[in-house]
Amino acid sequence: MKPQYIILTLLAVSLYWMYLLYHPFLLSIMIASLLAISTASAQRRLVQQTGSVLLASLISTVTLAVLFLCRWGTF
Repeated sequence: MKPQYIILTLLAVSLYWMYLLYHPFLLSIMIASLLAISTASAQRRLVQQTGSVLLASLISTVTLAVLFLCRWGTF
């Protein structure tokens, strides 16, 4: 058996087991990735305006928390 086939088999088996391991979390990982991508430009703009990465992160975190937790006037 060629070494390439052994490596491909090991890769396929390890990818399958990684899928089984992370399957319960895949939706959360995808949502977090999309949220990070969609807010990257706003984060960059906040860093430029405030001059501080920490302050920009605090502002964006509080803003997102208010948007997600505050539904139609109820907190």
